[in-house]
Formats: sequence, structure tokens, C-alpha cells
Amino acid sequence: MEMKELSNFALSQIPNKFRVADFARKQYTHHTRRIMKAIMEGKLYDNVITVLDTNDEKYLIIDGQHRLAALKSLYEEDKLRGFTIFLRICKGVKDKEIYLNINKAKAMTSSDYFKVFDDGTRPFFTDLSRLCSHYGDKNHLKFSHVLSAMSYSKIGDATANRETMEAILNKIDKYEISTVRNILEDMKYVFGNDVRACFFKSSMLKNIMKVYFSNEEKILKSEKKNFQGFLKKLTNDRFIQTTAVIRHADGMLQLHQYLEGKLNKYFDEVA
Repeated sequence: MEMKELSNFALSQIPNKFRVADFARKQYTHHTRRIMKAIMEGKLYDNVITVLDTNDEKYLIIDGQHRLAALKSLYEEDKLRGFTIFLRICKGVKDKEIYLNINKAKAMTSSDYFKVFDDGTRPFFTDLSRLCSHYGDKNHLKFSHVLSAMSYSKIGDATANRETMEAILNKIDKYEISTVRNILEDMKYVFGNDVRACFFKSSMLKNIMKVYFSNEEKILKSEKKNFQGFLKKLTNDRFIQTTAVIRHADGMLQLHQYLEGKLNKYFDEVA
């Protein structure tokens, strides 16, 4: 590891000198603005940027993207031309390994942390990319949200935190990912694309997946009815709409038993 001072560094060169890692946590505008204010008031006491020397023209930012973003914004607003920063240059180490170690004590969200494992090769991310994103939006569920639901539906454990995420991710096979994709596509077809609807809430998603995996053989063998038909039965269910946000264990069990009963009734109707 090497320390290097860039005295009165020309801020116009930030885009030419640095690049943000694909797995870096989400950049928050309000945090950047706070740092800008601190810089202008002479109260930025941490001007060390941790980077990885990747042997190309730009350093890979490991820690300090908000500070550099703040400096870049100040330059663009014509408030600052140069600023002294120190580079902590890492060499011969894995980018994600050092990133995780540096951020262990920081308030990273589950999505921030989970994003690190998306290297473009894992089927969980590539196969679900049309339906999910790391930070979610009106039409996309969070990857971490779906991972928790899969864990709950398969092994009864919905704890997808920093300590367990990678282990859970490594246990998932291609067939399970394909099945979950089909479940999500059916849900969006029936309930609509807006994932803010109650049917996509955490407790509902976990239990819908659990009911599917518990009854997969029966569902796949049915010639007259399919999973979409079952989901349509839930559309105007008032019990579902009032219990979709429950989180405690007893409530989750009650919701699962209710959905299980609805599924069995649905198939009995056409037996």
C-alpha cells in the first residue's frame, strides 16, 4: 500500500483520473451536498481517497466516491478549482475484497452490500435483471428482497444479511432461479407491473414463493389450472390486503396457512 499526495489537485481532472467501481454503493445526492458544504467551510477532515491501481489510465475508487463527487460538483459550480487530496493506493489485492473490508463498519444497506456479488456472471442477477434491480423502483423488485424470499421459501430462513448473503446466493441453482423468474412474471401479469402493490410486499412474496415450492409438483401437473389462476383468486382478497405487511413469525405462519388453504381450494374446484 502506498500513500501519495496530490497537492492542489486540478478538479477538472477527476473524470480522467478516477472511475467508480461497478459494485460501489449507491451515490446519494444529499450526502454529496453535505460534503460540499463541509469543504467550503474548511471542515472536511478526511481527504484520503482509497483506490486500486488497476494498471490502466484511471484509479478504481474503493472508498471516497462521495468526496470526489463533491469536489467535482464544486468545480462544475465554479466554486473550487483545486484541492489537496491523498491517495491510499492498493496494489495486488482483489477489488471487492478490499471494498468489503473497508466498508465493514459503515452503514451500508443490504442492496449496497449485495451489489458487490454481481460480477456479470451469476445467473441470479443476469436471469432476473428484467424483473429486479439492486435498488428497486416502481417496476423492479430489489435483488436482496427476492433473495430473502427465496431463502424463506426453500429453507424457512429469511435472514439475508451481510453474513449470510453470499452463502445463500451460492446455494441457489439455475432451476430455482428459472422457477422464481416464472413466479415473478406470473405475479406481474396478474397484479400489474407496479411492485409497490401489497402483493409484492416482503411477507407476501415470501409466502407466495413458499406455497409454490411446497406444491410445485401439483401445480406443474395440473392441466386445467395454472399458477396465474390461483393468483387471480387473491386479487380482491381483503384478508391478503390487510395482512400483506406483517413481519412477526406468527403472522407469517398464519399467512402461509391461509395461502396454502386457498391453493388447495382452488385445485379442488377443478378436480
